[in-house]
Amino acid sequence: MAQQERTAELDDVMRRLEACNRQSTPPRRHVLAALMQQRSYITPRDLYVIVRQDHPDIGQATVYRTLELLVEVGAATRFVQENNEGKYIYCSHRHHHHLVCTRCGLVEDIEGCMLPTLDTALELRTRFQINEHVVTFYGYCGDCKQQ
Repeated sequence: MAQQERTAELDDVMRRLEACNRQSTPPRRHVLAALMQQRSYITPRDLYVIVRQDHPDIGQATVYRTLELLVEVGAATRFVQENNEGKYIYCSHRHHHHLVCTRCGLVEDIEGCMLPTLDTALELRTRFQINEHVVTFYGYCGDCKQQ
C-alpha cells in the first residue's frame, strides 16, 4: 500500500471513530498504523511490543482498547484462537473476505464478493433478509503448503 493511500485510510478510520463519538487520538493512530503494516494477524501483546518501539509512552491497555474500537468501527477483524486469545488484522472499508493460513498466520484479503447468488438463494429459501456477511477461508498459504 502506497504511503498516500495508507494516510488516506488512516484518516478515514479516524473519522469513523469520531462518527461513533470516540476521540481520534495520536496513540490510537499509532496503534492503527502499526496494525495496518502487519501481513498476518497479531496478538495485542505482540502489537504492543511493535508500537512501543517507536512510541514508548503508549500503554498496553491503550493497544487492547484501540483494537476493540477498531473492530467496533469495522477497521479490524478479531480471530479467536483455540486458547480464546484474540488475534487481529486490519480490514479496509471495502467489502472483502479473508484467506487465513493456519500454519504461519498470513492473512490475504479477497477483494469484492463472490457470494451474491448465495445470499439471494438463502433469502429465497429462508425468507431471511441478509444485510451483510463475513466469510473467512482457512488453509495453508503457498509457502506452508510446500512444507
